[in-house]
Amino acid sequence: MTFVSLAWTTVTDPLSLRRFFSYTNLHMLGLATTLFQLVIASFPIILHGQWGVLFITGVGTILALLAGCLPQWMVEKQPYRHNYSAIIALTTGNGSREVMVIKGNGHAMNLMDFCTEESPRNQRPWRKLKRGSNKEPDPNPPRLARILWGFPLGYWLTICVCVVQSFLWLFLLITSAALTTDTWFLIFVGVVGMFQNAYVASRERDPKHRDLPLKLIDTITGRKVMDALMDFEYKYGCGRALRNEYFPGELRPDEASWWNGDYEAYDRARMADTASGRGIPLSFKPGAGDTPISEKLVIST
Repeated sequence: MTFVSLAWTTVTDPLSLRRFFSYTNLHMLGLATTLFQLVIASFPIILHGQWGVLFITGVGTILALLAGCLPQWMVEKQPYRHNYSAIIALTTGNGSREVMVIKGNGHAMNLMDFCTEESPRNQRPWRKLKRGSNKEPDPNPPRLARILWGFPLGYWLTICVCVVQSFLWLFLLITSAALTTDTWFLIFVGVVGMFQNAYVASRERDPKHRDLPLKLIDTITGRKVMDALMDFEYKYGCGRALRNEYFPGELRPDEASWWNGDYEAYDRARMADTASGRGIPLSFKPGAGDTPISEKLVIST
């Protein structure tokens, strides 16, 4: 079974885009887990007056939060441009039988930036941050990173923090190894953190929480890949680029005739193949090809 899903980006106002990571209930779960870990680490103080477990837990939590707050991660993960208006097709890899086709409305996240993102050692990625870049008179690019000794300031910040943290984590490891009492509380703290990390990693997030709000328009299915692409082409006029991706070689005579505009022969053979359950071609359904689309663009794959 082949699936072709069509979705429209729903953002119409560029000012409504966060261009940053959106906070959800998963972040509240992380906060609750952190507080729960600190409560567990407080029991040795209440029971035996030992503060070692709470100290290790608190310092480890602070170091982890500081590492996660570095601006470089936002620079690497979030594209800067939000002016995409073309149609783009996404698949899960070679041999995938599922395709999601997304049409931007002029304010969508430019998904192509994920494929061509530059290294944070360069200036251009840092233009996303106002504090890490300077406004340039030339609008293209609008900003460039502040430079120190040949590298952006944000990159130097990451280097310094990581070097300092490497020593602090080493000291924390030595302190943990020297702990001889109430170690079960420290193990319990670690178990809670591991379960929380596993749960967050396995959760799916809505695209709107990644600055890509989508509205599902239609889903086209077919028993054969060619059938689904033909239905998609007939209804929305955007299947030809996908055909070239899935069938780069020479087509069969009836398939070539269909793509040249002669639907009759192929679709009647498809209708007659009842054993395979290929379904009714959209060319035989009245009004199926009258779906309005603002513009028919070439799909970027």
